[in-house]
Amino acid sequence: MAGINNTAEITVTRKILNGKPDKVILKEIEDERIDMVIMGKCGYGAITDCLLGSVSQRVLYGAKCSVLIVE
Repeated sequence: MAGINNTAEITVTRKILNGKPDKVILKEIEDERIDMVIMGKCGYGAITDCLLGSVSQRVLYGAKCSVLIVE
């Protein structure tokens, strides 16, 4: 999160929450009425490198907002 500053157009909130990552993220999306989630994908090895991590995939398909997954 270093280097990310709030601007007039974008509000950034930093939180540390406990629980299953996908469930916590999806709950935050609904509770906070989040417009967009940006998250990384996880890949280990040559085969799984082309696939989304399970948390990223569950958030992508479960979120009621835009999800941007970066490598």
